[in-house]
Amino acid sequence: GTGDQRTIRVLPRYVFNEVDPTPPRTIRRTSLYQLIAFVTHPSSFRDYQEPWLMESYTPQGEQLDIGNAMGYKVMRVFREFKHNNVDGFNIYSETIGKQIIQGRQPIPDFVIEFALADNAYPTDYLMLTAPPTFRLQRDGSAPWSPSSCIGITILSPPKAAASKYGAGSPATCGYNIMRLPLTNFMTTLQGGQTVEMKFDLSNPEISSHEWENFWIFEQFKGEGDKLLSSAIMAGWLVIPKLWNANCALTGNLKAAGEVTTITLTYRGVQAASEVLIQNLKPTGFDFTNSFSRAVISGRASVPQIMIAGKDVLRLVMLVDRYDNITLNVEGVRLPLKPGASQWNVTTFALIDWYSPPELRDADVFVGFAVPGRISVHKVDGKTGDVNAGLLGARDSELTFFLNSSAALEPGDVLQIALEGASQGGFVMRLDGSAALRGPTGEPVGAWGCATKMPEVLRPGSADASGANPPGNASKGANGSNASAASGALAVLPWTTDGKTYDCCSGFEVVSGSTPCDKKVARLLALRLFAHIPAGTLLALQVSVKTPSNRTTFLLERWRMTFYRGAFEDSVEDSAFMVSTNDAARVPLSVVTLLPTILMLVPYRPPMVRVPVTMNFNPLDTNAAAFYIEAPPGFAFPVDCFVGVADMPAGSQCIGLKGTSRAQLQCGPQGGTSCFAARNTTFKVDLPSAMAPGNIDWYVEAVADPSLLPGSIEALQAILGWTQPVGFRIDSMPSRVIYAAVAGVAVDIAISFESRINLTDGGYIYIVAPTVLKEFRCGNDERGLIQSLTLGPDVECKFIEEPLGVRLRPQGTLPAGLQVLTIPALTALTDPRPELNMFEIYLRDRNGTNLEVALRIPGEHVVQGVRLSIWPLRWVQAINFATTVQVTVPVEILDDADISLHGLLVVPPTEPRLRVVPDGVQVDTAYGAALPLTGVSINEDHVLLRLDGSRKLQRGLYLIRFSIYVPEAEPRFNLWQVALCNSSMAVSESKCSLNSGLPSADRSEERGEAVMAVFALPGFNPKQEGPGKLPRVAAASTAHQPVSEVALLFTLLSICALCGAPG
Repeated sequence: GTGDQRTIRVLPRYVFNEVDPTPPRTIRRTSLYQLIAFVTHPSSFRDYQEPWLMESYTPQGEQLDIGNAMGYKVMRVFREFKHNNVDGFNIYSETIGKQIIQGRQPIPDFVIEFALADNAYPTDYLMLTAPPTFRLQRDGSAPWSPSSCIGITILSPPKAAASKYGAGSPATCGYNIMRLPLTNFMTTLQGGQTVEMKFDLSNPEISSHEWENFWIFEQFKGEGDKLLSSAIMAGWLVIPKLWNANCALTGNLKAAGEVTTITLTYRGVQAASEVLIQNLKPTGFDFTNSFSRAVISGRASVPQIMIAGKDVLRLVMLVDRYDNITLNVEGVRLPLKPGASQWNVTTFALIDWYSPPELRDADVFVGFAVPGRISVHKVDGKTGDVNAGLLGARDSELTFFLNSSAALEPGDVLQIALEGASQGGFVMRLDGSAALRGPTGEPVGAWGCATKMPEVLRPGSADASGANPPGNASKGANGSNASAASGALAVLPWTTDGKTYDCCSGFEVVSGSTPCDKKVARLLALRLFAHIPAGTLLALQVSVKTPSNRTTFLLERWRMTFYRGAFEDSVEDSAFMVSTNDAARVPLSVVTLLPTILMLVPYRPPMVRVPVTMNFNPLDTNAAAFYIEAPPGFAFPVDCFVGVADMPAGSQCIGLKGTSRAQLQCGPQGGTSCFAARNTTFKVDLPSAMAPGNIDWYVEAVADPSLLPGSIEALQAILGWTQPVGFRIDSMPSRVIYAAVAGVAVDIAISFESRINLTDGGYIYIVAPTVLKEFRCGNDERGLIQSLTLGPDVECKFIEEPLGVRLRPQGTLPAGLQVLTIPALTALTDPRPELNMFEIYLRDRNGTNLEVALRIPGEHVVQGVRLSIWPLRWVQAINFATTVQVTVPVEILDDADISLHGLLVVPPTEPRLRVVPDGVQVDTAYGAALPLTGVSINEDHVLLRLDGSRKLQRGLYLIRFSIYVPEAEPRFNLWQVALCNSSMAVSESKCSLNSGLPSADRSEERGEAVMAVFALPGFNPKQEGPGKLPRVAAASTAHQPVSEVALLFTLLSICALCGAPG
């Protein structure tokens, strides 16, 4: 800056460095220099030349040289000169787009728009000069010859655009210059008139130098070639495009998410020192731990890594112009998402240490398709009736449960190839049974030969099956070969090495034999005929012959690969890998069948720890341990041994926490031989409930118990296997009985049949439904709990949460049937069945469950009638009396809304109390008389028949009859009174209780007409009865006064109940 806008001052380039002794650069004598300056022309044209002055000075300001050079004329400038290859709005297409800067890339609809400064006549001509690297001359034409230009179309003015001779046809070109006579424009171009010209233009391979990267348009007068006006506009930077850029997947592992090798190949245009590799999609390539090797035009190189991370790799790699580059990048982790990969490769050159690297070449291209991952989640085997694949060349059915992380399409081919062990390994049966099924069992793929379609295989395998899979390392998603595959896909039958292989079997066709005689192969192809979304669970069913021994089995690998385009006419050019498992290990176990094991379980209530006895035999597996797997919900304690005789010291049964599995071994060092030929008893905790379905257990003999259960390594370590038939949990037989009349105090009879003794100190915990209004050890209406069979002096404690009572008998309670009654207050409404459940727990003094009964259904609430059966009253049998009178008080608490047709009284059993058949007396304490229509009396019951057309009214009634005095008090001393509905009108047998004791199934105990059953604790006729009547359970809100006669009768009745002679 000199302050004079027409003067520039130039200093030789110099950067001071105190440790650098190199002197500053100087302009030397006799040397020729070129100075390029960018200037702004004056605003008006000048049709003459003016000199330019140059002077040189020393650093101290002393003048050295002086000289001048003649300048040039300043011509008139076009009023407009622009093009449409720009970022943003395109003036021609009227769309928004990106500027096209890639080398050798066509520029669609490239338009130059200009307006001249003055008129141009048909005798004039235009000269367009492109930047030096552009080519306006048509390929194959001679310079300046007719039709030597690239395609030119005049778009405006309209008259020129419509010229029948073609306004642009006279143009001739020489490399980057075009001369266009205006002969065919058919009109004079007016000054300021817009002219649009479209060119079939492509970017050059390389950009012009920055001071040559300009377009020049000039107007010449036809006579004398006089320059009339001109214009200049800046060009655009052209990024050279790499030649034959491609990225291929060349590592052995190809599934999404694997660590593998990719190979990048290209030919550069300019010399470069760095290369930047960016993955555009699918994102997720990880170069963090990668290592690169390069071959540069035959020269080996190890590039230096500058940046290695997610989807980006930047290397230092010195290459010259047009070098052929092969770059192998090892240790790249593929993305988890499959799909066609897209890459942006850019090269840079470092000019000096003071400036950032300059961009050289670039290319954006589609590489290989990242295959999806085939994940095999489990493999089910079946050999005959055994649910496992068994060693020993047996015929087995295998079902692989798998999914692909890439979506699959109809026509895709699933190829299953066996690798590792050829002789004695797996072979697949080619009987048409192989199938691929969807998540609901629907067929989605079938065997190629079964569907009359060609099978895709690769020839040239040493294995008779030709089981080498086709390579896909280089197949691009666009169907083009990214690089030459090793081997070619082919359609069977094929001939190679002088041998012919058959389509159906894959085996050599021997002269004189029928193709497919052997019907087995180590390679199989299935074709899909349905769309399969990514992640869909599929079931691959294959019939196989298993390996002869375990050593061979462990060598085997199952390679599963989906190909697309394998049935097209041009197989080699179109087929590419869609998804693969890379022959990874599958959770397949083929085992030795161990002897059947019988399980001995003495009892099996829920939520109880029980002993289980089994006999284990490892046969010849020489296993290190046994694994026992129970059904879901079961659990083994950490130390689960009960013990066996003569076991080696240190023998272990170890429950695996959080699982249904236990590990058995002969000692700390392992081994299973000690379990042979003897019974082994262990402990297992039973669940509260079991899911419906399979109850089988599994016993596995394993080689290494330290492996993670369920892992592929653990599955491979299974040596022997058997499937004992298990058992279902069996609740302690239990039953509750009570008349669930709404809001009435009742005795709830509870019976249970224990299969073990409850030792001294143990207790019974009975949990009642929370819908009951009361459930206690006693109340004012019903009295105390009656232990009946539990013995005297039973300790009872009320438990508030969860609602229940705890009973502790004195001494040991023997196994067998037990009965007791507990006072309670019924619910007002009928609860949901799941809320109306009782539970009974028999526990030792430490609170450990010994016997359990769960989900014991309560009674349904009866609506429409409210009555109460008071506790029984009796006359004591004195001296040698053989009969006693029994009174059953029945109180109707409210007028009934439904009809009753019968009252049935059943005495207890074992031994049964027999009714004296000399009549029944029914007295009314208050209220209207019962609508009796008859009485049936039998030694095992009393039945009162009622008039169902008359609904019961509020009142108290005393039903009296006599029983024979038994020699001993009944063991199950429980009376029952049943209410019966109209069904008994058909037959009295429908109002019946088939047993004096409630059974586990009400349908077996009760007749069809029974609505509700009251449970009443029994008595000993030889003992004195209660001294007074209990209080009425629910008082009436209002009632009519009783006459003197009725009152006297009532008092007499009460005296009779109190024990007075009746």
